[in-house]
Amino acid sequence: MSSFTAESINLDISYKCTLQCPFCERQNKDFKDYKGLMKDMSLEQFKKIANSNQHIGFCGQISDPIFNVNFIEILKYSYTNKNVISVNTAANHPKQSWYKDAFKANPNASWCFGIDGLPSKDNPHRINQKSMLLFNTMMLGKSMGIECQWQCIIFSFNEKDVEEIQKLAQQIGVTLRLILSNRFNDNTLRPSKGLYIEKYHDTKKEGELKPKCLPKAELGNSAMGYLLPCCWLAEGNVEKKYPFLCNKNTHLDNINSIQELLDTKEYKDFYKILTTTPEKAPNRCWEKCSSKSGEHKKYIYL
Repeated sequence: MSSFTAESINLDISYKCTLQCPFCERQNKDFKDYKGLMKDMSLEQFKKIANSNQHIGFCGQISDPIFNVNFIEILKYSYTNKNVISVNTAANHPKQSWYKDAFKANPNASWCFGIDGLPSKDNPHRINQKSMLLFNTMMLGKSMGIECQWQCIIFSFNEKDVEEIQKLAQQIGVTLRLILSNRFNDNTLRPSKGLYIEKYHDTKKEGELKPKCLPKAELGNSAMGYLLPCCWLAEGNVEKKYPFLCNKNTHLDNINSIQELLDTKEYKDFYKILTTTPEKAPNRCWEKCSSKSGEHKKYIYL
């Protein structure tokens, strides 16, 4: 093997979101400098991906998939194309009727709703989220036969409610996915010891590089129109950060399939770096995939 093998794909299909989560890339001071380079993924771009890979997730780095203007058509195509689809959402669409159309567009898609705590309480993390409205949307999906999950990151403001959250999830019949995270930069949101993961800050190229994208990659999409070996590399101005991977030869508008992308010189050269000269790999690779890297989140299904 001389290049990557795509196992699944995570798509950031827009650049829009109404939330102001503190650790989102949107909160970075330089986001405004490259925001204008991003676009909603088109249906034609999605078809290239959907026709090449069965498993596709919609979980944005900077956006919520519900704000892509083509999302209903994308869902419809994924249904007729028999793709295995998962949707992660935490924002609120301005039109509640839109959700009915989305659920009908692909009744086989699974939806995961990010509600960090009891929906009746304020959410200091998902700033601008209308939690009860999103909870009711999850209930609507369940009533329409949609597979629904409730994702809840544990913070200081909700850790005492976990037992009540568990009971509520069991009562309404949805899978609860609790998450231990490291998204804390101070003690304001940090829960008790043991309910979060220690943050790994070091980007030095120490230890051994063990790329999680090998042997099989979960490709990550940047809203700038590029598929990268993982969602961590898909953050920021990828054209500026990784010109050796993100250029006209690898843009979604200029390739016809995932395999064509993986066969480009750019992707083969990057594979060679990871496998033969890892010291030349980007700092982001070492931060997330060195033998000294720690976990960034842990899922607990209940």
